[in-house]
Amino acid sequence: MLRLKETKKVYVLESDYSKVWVEFYDDDPETCYITHLYVEREARQRGVGTQTLLEAEAFAKDKGATKSMLLVYTACNWLKGWYMRLKYEFHSSEDEECDWLVKKL
Repeated sequence: MLRLKETKKVYVLESDYSKVWVEFYDDDPETCYITHLYVEREARQRGVGTQTLLEAEAFAKDKGATKSMLLVYTACNWLKGWYMRLKYEFHSSEDEECDWLVKKL
């Protein structure tokens, strides 16, 4: 019989206008994965996304992370450009549709 083993910790950080998930896996506790970054439509273009991402990275660093990774659609050039302006770099391709980006914290 198989047993379920918890291998991931997920922290959800949210404000009135944004939400982001910071995930850690047991096999690599120094890497955090930034997922589900969302900014309410009325708060976009006002720096809320940048502030949310920076706070998520600071939180991850406080938890012991030395790098942050995220997955972005290959065809979504504006979003990749936004992350790269925030010091993320291309790491690898997940498949034909998605790329991993990484940032040293």
